[in-house]
Amino acid sequence: MSDLPPAKQEIDPFDQALIMMQAFEDAIESWLEYHREAVTSFEYLRDEFLAQRNEQLLMDSDDEAAKLPSIPKFPSLLN
Repeated sequence: MSDLPPAKQEIDPFDQALIMMQAFEDAIESWLEYHREAVTSFEYLRDEFLAQRNEQLLMDSDDEAAKLPSIPKFPSLLN
């Protein structure tokens, strides 16, 4: 209760406690909202990173496959 500023009027200690508890609840809700937004932002960035990485890996594997020599035809008795 020492964190409460001096009141312009006398406030009942129980009412002061209710005000403090409401402020604490508001702070917790604000903290939760901040962290929910942080999680959403992180998930978006992670998904973008993984998509870019996977696209690059696919392009690299296509490029690597293009550099490989042709596979010779398998001998067949039918030809």
